[in-house]
Amino acid sequence: MFALPTYSKPVLVNILENIDVLIPGIDYCLIIYNDVLTNTLIAKHRTNTNEIEEVELNIPLSELNKQRNKISPYNWACKTDIFFNVNQPQKIQLEIQDEKEKDYLLLRFENPTSKLKDLLILSFKQTRGLLGLSLSSQDLDTTQKSLIAKMLHNFIAMQYSQHKSDNEIIKLLNESKKL
Repeated sequence: MFALPTYSKPVLVNILENIDVLIPGIDYCLIIYNDVLTNTLIAKHRTNTNEIEEVELNIPLSELNKQRNKISPYNWACKTDIFFNVNQPQKIQLEIQDEKEKDYLLLRFENPTSKLKDLLILSFKQTRGLLGLSLSSQDLDTTQKSLIAKMLHNFIAMQYSQHKSDNEIIKLLNESKKL
């Protein structure tokens, strides 16, 4: 049986299906997106057996929408920030240890049908060095994290752009066949 063409599935589903090839060293991946066909919010993750399944988010929609509405294309967060302790007091002073504990990367992408952004949430092991690309057991520093976040965001944003172009071409082909 043939797999569906990539343009027939949401971009983040394609990313989720291939996350271990795309980004070595990922521990966990969660996608949250607004489905174009049903106009509903969907959350999926990849299980330990590499199955993709929908998950139920046990957070207030208002808190989720705050994250989906942020302008920043990405940010690193601690485990306690995912998903998202509403009553937790904000820390005023940032310590070096706080930065090292930020091992969740939240990437935001424009959704074609929603004003709110799609989310890709990745968890990295702190002892992986450069995401399995190095034998080093040192933690990622802030510069490395920033570079990784920018590269991943740009790559996936390019996938969104390609997906949009592919869909437009398919629509044109379908319309030309009707004539």
